[in-house]
Amino acid sequence: ADQSVDGCNGLIVCCGGSGSGKSYTLAGDVQLQDPPLATMGLIQRATRVLFERTLTRDEVFMLEASFHAVCYAHKEQERIVDLLSADDKPLRLAPDPFAPGGTIVEGLSHVPIRRYEKVNELLQAGLHRHHALDASRPEGNPKSHGVFTLHLQSLAVQDGLAEPMVARATLTFLKFAGNGGLAPRLGFPAGQRRSISLEKLLHTSFSANSNVLVITNFSPSVAEATQSLSTLAFAQ
Repeated sequence: ADQSVDGCNGLIVCCGGSGSGKSYTLAGDVQLQDPPLATMGLIQRATRVLFERTLTRDEVFMLEASFHAVCYAHKEQERIVDLLSADDKPLRLAPDPFAPGGTIVEGLSHVPIRRYEKVNELLQAGLHRHHALDASRPEGNPKSHGVFTLHLQSLAVQDGLAEPMVARATLTFLKFAGNGGLAPRLGFPAGQRRSISLEKLLHTSFSANSNVLVITNFSPSVAEATQSLSTLAFAQ
């Protein structure tokens, strides 16, 4: 979050089996209207830090949030769903006009964040829609990936320049379903089911101007040992 204020992209990948606590790690207890720090997820904490840091800077900052799911429609076809909108219209990928080689979701909702508490409201609505989406998936289809992104833009006026200097950064939180979506890029054995859409969307997050953090969630239960070992191997 600190480096995002300076224009550096960030990606946090949260992986693990079903019921291992990925949603809680990222979003905390979204049912609380004013959650204490102890029950805040990483997304709320990062947003709070962003607001604190921008207040000490001379630039003008604008912060927006988006939340979408990448799911399998049938066979190998993927579908992108806007989790902050009730509209089920299909969304498609398009080149990012501000990042060469980057990819965006065209038509995805970007909600302005003027107070950090707003993020909790968006998470509550988005996670509810995400859970409903997974519950209604065709039998045999894997669960969908959830991608929550904070979009930060700053404007700085400098002497001698007619136009302000514009800097952009994204801080992306990925709730990663399963162990196969980014298999080739992260070195996991080939043959795992891949998410081509996810790879394209996260391409710029693996560039030199980015930080990547992987968080592994797993159950301490002996019954989940096989899943836990698989998750740890993927994260490593």
